[in-house]
Amino acid sequence: MTYSNKPLVSIIIITKNQKHFLEKSLPMIFNQTLRDFEVIMVDNGSKDGALELMGKFPVKVIHLKKFGYALAHNTGIRASSGRYLVRLSGDVTPVNEHWLANLIKNFDDSSVAGVYSRWVLPEKVNLLEKTMMPIYWKLLGSKRRIHSRFHILAGQSAVVRRDLWERYPYNESVPICEDYDWARHFQGLGYKIVYEPESLVYHGHDEPIKKGLKRYYDETKAVGWDIHLKDTFLKLKERTKKVKEIIFENLNENPLVR
Repeated sequence: MTYSNKPLVSIIIITKNQKHFLEKSLPMIFNQTLRDFEVIMVDNGSKDGALELMGKFPVKVIHLKKFGYALAHNTGIRASSGRYLVRLSGDVTPVNEHWLANLIKNFDDSSVAGVYSRWVLPEKVNLLEKTMMPIYWKLLGSKRRIHSRFHILAGQSAVVRRDLWERYPYNESVPICEDYDWARHFQGLGYKIVYEPESLVYHGHDEPIKKGLKRYYDETKAVGWDIHLKDTFLKLKERTKKVKEIIFENLNENPLVR
């Protein structure tokens, strides 16, 4: 693919009934220091006025009736033309005008397949998030990291290279954590995933605790012991040991200071 007369970046936002988030995120997106981008909104039947709000911004709207995270992102990407593909959840808001530029600058290294942002918790989150997420981000730290083994992309705010996505689109047979699956695939081929703490977004969940625990379990399983081994019956002790090994392996990867 040639990129002349095409935007450098395509921002794919998947959303449903998230007008109250988009009222904050869309103005910030269009106030970024890096201006060479297009925005593709993939909407799953919003009825809260979000569509009317989108009409006030220079975005392309795609209506998707059948929803799946991988399906939604792949659909939006196929309607885009940027060299770098940002995936942004509808409930995520960039913290400042440098969010996008700080993601994209990491592609000076051709071995980097994808980059993800650091989260800042908004005011309204449940007790589980208030307890767990500060610990998680403290463990990752405030310095840029390159992951060659830890299988995470944190796709709520992340960017991948289009040429690699064309080789392996998000896996639509995976119900969740298709971003982790994508990272795992390319890390297995020798590519790297970058954690970029200077790219900041507001993100958190105010869902019921039970739902949050289920989501944490599913995501931990996907990161810690492999989506493709989901039918393997590991004992709880063995599974816990495997997750710990992956976490400590990640923490031992050297952070990179610019």
